[in-house]
Amino acid sequence: MDHSASTGGVEVRGDAAAGVINTGYIEQHTHQTINVIVENMDRLADLLRRAEGRVRPMAAGGLEAAAGDRTLPLPANLLEGWQLLSRAADAPAGLRCRAYAAWLVTSRQQAPPQRVAAREHYIPLAGRIGFGEDVPLTLHFSERRWRGEGPQRRLERIELGDVTEAIGRYPAIVLLGPPGCGKSTVLHRLLLDTARAFLTGQGALLPLLVNLAAYPWEPGQRTTPLEFVSSRWAEQAAGDFVTLACAGRVLLLADGLNEMRRLDKEGDRRQRANGWQHFIETYFADPGNASRAVLASRHEADYDQPLGLPRVAIDPLKDEQVAAFLHAYLQDEAAGALAAIRRLELLEQARTPYQLTVLAALYDPQKGDLPPNRGLLFDRYARLLIDREGRVGHAHWIQADAQLAALGELGFALQTRGESTILPAGDLLKLLPPQVRLPGRSEPVPTPPGDLFDLACRAGLFVRADAAGQAEVYKFSHHLLQEQFAARRMLARWQAGDDLAGLWQTPRTHREMPPAAVGEWDPLPPPPPRGWEQTTILAAGLADPPDPFVRAVLAANPALAGRCLSEGAAAVGGETRAAVQQALLADLGNPALHRRARLQAGRVLGAVGDPRFVPQVANGVEVVWTEWVYVPGGRATIGSGRWDRQAFPNERPRHHVDIAPFYLGRFPVTNAEYDCFIKAGGYETEAYWTPAGWQWRQGQLRDSGPVEDGLEFRRYLLRNPGEIERRLKDGRWMPAAADAWRYLTGLSEEDARQRLLQEWPIQTHERPHYWDDPAYNASNQPVVGVTWYEAMAYCAWLTERVGDATNRRFVVRLPAEAEWEWAAGGPRHTVYPWNGRFDPDRANTLEGRVLGTSPVGAYPHGAAACGALDMAGNVWEWTLSLYRDYPYRPDDGREDPLAEGRRVLRGGSWHDLQRFARVSYRLDALPGSFVNFLGFRVVCSPV
Repeated sequence: MDHSASTGGVEVRGDAAAGVINTGYIEQHTHQTINVIVENMDRLADLLRRAEGRVRPMAAGGLEAAAGDRTLPLPANLLEGWQLLSRAADAPAGLRCRAYAAWLVTSRQQAPPQRVAAREHYIPLAGRIGFGEDVPLTLHFSERRWRGEGPQRRLERIELGDVTEAIGRYPAIVLLGPPGCGKSTVLHRLLLDTARAFLTGQGALLPLLVNLAAYPWEPGQRTTPLEFVSSRWAEQAAGDFVTLACAGRVLLLADGLNEMRRLDKEGDRRQRANGWQHFIETYFADPGNASRAVLASRHEADYDQPLGLPRVAIDPLKDEQVAAFLHAYLQDEAAGALAAIRRLELLEQARTPYQLTVLAALYDPQKGDLPPNRGLLFDRYARLLIDREGRVGHAHWIQADAQLAALGELGFALQTRGESTILPAGDLLKLLPPQVRLPGRSEPVPTPPGDLFDLACRAGLFVRADAAGQAEVYKFSHHLLQEQFAARRMLARWQAGDDLAGLWQTPRTHREMPPAAVGEWDPLPPPPPRGWEQTTILAAGLADPPDPFVRAVLAANPALAGRCLSEGAAAVGGETRAAVQQALLADLGNPALHRRARLQAGRVLGAVGDPRFVPQVANGVEVVWTEWVYVPGGRATIGSGRWDRQAFPNERPRHHVDIAPFYLGRFPVTNAEYDCFIKAGGYETEAYWTPAGWQWRQGQLRDSGPVEDGLEFRRYLLRNPGEIERRLKDGRWMPAAADAWRYLTGLSEEDARQRLLQEWPIQTHERPHYWDDPAYNASNQPVVGVTWYEAMAYCAWLTERVGDATNRRFVVRLPAEAEWEWAAGGPRHTVYPWNGRFDPDRANTLEGRVLGTSPVGAYPHGAAACGALDMAGNVWEWTLSLYRDYPYRPDDGREDPLAEGRRVLRGGSWHDLQRFARVSYRLDALPGSFVNFLGFRVVCSPV
């Protein structure tokens, strides 16, 4: 077959498609053919060097490269020539690599929607990176968005301006995000951008995109990650993968980390994960090697392949991005669609690009309506794709309901078998049922697998999965669509009486819970997923009514039932919702459950609605009433004795103080409680604030509290040169934290100040610093990032609310540090709030590796004698007291709320070791400090 077409005025002639892969391509083609292919590759590179250069479809069909008024037609045989040249072993290595890059840039915008989106829509590649809770300060990915972590030790997460900054800093990362958030799109964009940079001489890396759903690891027949990746490389380009990777020439893009075949045995799962970990460590762990790897997976709730790598999380779309996308898609109908999204409370679902695309496609402008949840959304989307194809007319058409039912059996079969989402066409045909039964039909409806497969491909439900390879392998066009079809079958089986509890149950107790297969500085994960979570959430949305189905899930897995409400928006009745909330609340406070299960229950409860923190209206103002515990008065012992080897000098001497009775908040103040203060105008009412606090709120203080605390700790490190290494050795710091402080101590004091001011500037304040951070802003998490000034203002506001509600004079205030220690240690003055040794199952400290705040009450057997919870770990708690030496004297001015000076913090936090969570430990900070492990608890007493 002779291919010919015009390419920029040069006739391309020759049998480009007849080249033998890997051998003899140069020998079998004339120099004229090769020269034309290379010349047009150079022309393509010249066009793409321009900022406006792009590859685009032509109106008459085919492709062209364009920049300004210059164009270059790209006929199919030219693209095929680049592809074959890239795989020709007899071509020079440099030429092969450039041809591979040219082929990627020009061929990859065909077919899958991720590739179109990568080129045309919402990417810039923005995201957020986190490595445990720490990322070194030296990264400064985007200085205007640079974020640091604490006044004393290490620095937290960093918001990225672009995900490529993380790739530049780390040899390998994991890209995390919820279903449909754009992970595949990001990888395709990285593929295109990296190939373009190589072709134009602006980059040295060659990208390789693989899908881990096709990784064929079997317990008895183990393909190593190196064998898998090398085979994928050999399918696309000549040359040895190992040689290129070791030479710093490869960007590996691995999609579908969560889509690898499910393995039943924990040992097999660990062995497979260890294999990938070893592969990454071998080829992508040396910072001096420029090769890089990006592995994409779903967010932590469904992430079961922890590799100990830094994580980049894709942020949800912002309101303005949602509005802009709808306007581009729907034009004049965009406002109505956005109104429908808000009315149906689908905005959170609209924050993921794929779901936003589906919402836009399904919006009915005449009715102004949308499907009300994710299950119905994707059900109608699948039907829409099938119905569109039905209007074309096919000789072998199968009615839509039968197609949906048959594809449901396929989706369920794939998940039941634990297979990857990618299979050869022949295997998919074997799994498709030849007939299905439909409600109301006495006879089965024929669904010939060949016809069904063809129709699904035409509708866009199936796509070719590996265009570079020789095998005809296919998958559902999006993993969510496969899960949607599986959900149809799940619901049908449940309605038929099948017991599906085995698909929903996960380990819950201490005995059942497997070890967390994570790196030393990875956060503690939730219980291991079963792989059916998203399918179940979608099925709950399809059920009509959903209550019986959700209650069936509730009996097996309360957290998953809660996700059916929070993520799936299943429209259950009030009784079912209350049953889910109460079951989650019971799990949260159940000491028999492993803390991974308790924490998961608390987090889901925060999303569903925690009944402990429901606002009430008092005199026209919303308020969440604090749950109080009574602390009787008595002669309190505070401080530490000389025999206590863990004690610090500022805890001594051990002495006695008389304490009057008072009421103490059972929990630290939560976001739900503090939100009422913000909504009531607490930040606009000067009367609630101390004079210095009002100056801080208006940005009129000279210093920023966290900056001054950070500089003070820097001076401490400079006075104690071995302290960084000691903290590394005793487990208080991860290596990244040490790097951060080494960097800061290497700067001049003024440069260090300026760097810290980028994160904590002197400015006006209208809410706590981390208020909008999803890692800390669940309703039942303790509010963090609050200064002593903000805590005092909240107390003044709540004093008004309590007085209005009781018609009695009470004062709500911060506890004096002696009161705090008396409440925490009780009459026996225990080392921790409980009686006995430290136990990471009793307190959220660094040992437990939660690496963030936990829902309050998640450590029930860490309760103090008075009944207060979370008095060890979770967050440091502001006290009223000025930091002064012991012995404690309440009449020496240290309890003066108007006095200047550092204030005492108590209780330890998720950020610190158990030694600092002891009842007697005293920490101090400037009253204007605000970091993500700092909150407060309140006291109420009669005036």
